[in-house]
Amino acid sequence: MLTIHEGSLLVRKTRLGVEAHLANRESYDPGPSDGSELWRKRGVFVTITSSSTETLRGCIGNPHPQHPLIVEAVQAGILAATSDPRFNPVSLDEFRSSDRLELTVLSPLDQIRPSNLTKLADLIVVGKHGLVVDGYGQQGLLLPQVAMDEGFDAEDFLTNCCLKAGLHPDAWLSDKVKVYRFTGQIFSERGPNGHTVERQLRDPK
Repeated sequence: MLTIHEGSLLVRKTRLGVEAHLANRESYDPGPSDGSELWRKRGVFVTITSSSTETLRGCIGNPHPQHPLIVEAVQAGILAATSDPRFNPVSLDEFRSSDRLELTVLSPLDQIRPSNLTKLADLIVVGKHGLVVDGYGQQGLLLPQVAMDEGFDAEDFLTNCCLKAGLHPDAWLSDKVKVYRFTGQIFSERGPNGHTVERQLRDPK
């Protein structure tokens, strides 16, 4: 687990890296390793939201990290701002004045292996777990906060993760589809370049 100081530092460095890219400056250098959790290989997703309209502006990440967390976060932030195919790219002025960051630091993926596929949903705790569905050459991921924000139960969560992967909604019942769960530690800016807090989802049952 990251401390709130590490989480705040991660958010701040991600913002600086995105701003440097949008300003067409040289690649942002996060500095030398200090041996902290920020320099371990961890998956991370970066979500950019407009604070003025409360609309999503980009969300990209990597659950299979190849680099230290701090590097993965900056890379994901740049991609979220510039390359999410669902949205127009974010401008530097917009990012500085209107957009806030939310970073979700992922635990390693844990494949769920129930004795009976119909009991798979019983092994997912809404408010605690995120999901990855992988099968038929397709993969989809939903962060833990998605189930909470959308009011999903565990089966809804599985169904929507399958749809995110481009699969049939009940593909999770197939033995050709792998389902993974993970937890996420969420750090959110209160506003554009604002104070960072650790977002708590409801206590799991």
